[in-house]
Amino acid sequence: PVATALTNRAMVEERARHLDAAAKDYERAIEIARQHPENRSIRATMIQRYSVLLKTMHRGREAKALDIEARSFQFK
Repeated sequence: PVATALTNRAMVEERARHLDAAAKDYERAIEIARQHPENRSIRATMIQRYSVLLKTMHRGREAKALDIEARSFQFK
């Protein structure tokens, strides 16, 4: 629930153009989600949304790494 709440807050911050704050919330949410591998689909959604934000912030390498991680869920 905390990771989901952080993701929701990150989306609000992103819409308000507070990109650094949104990035921090996504990072924390994904960190929490990684500790609970049984919620892969939720984590994949968080990662995809964060990846889009990173691309907006011109942080392509980080976004690419996350895209690879998200794609790995398809094979598990």
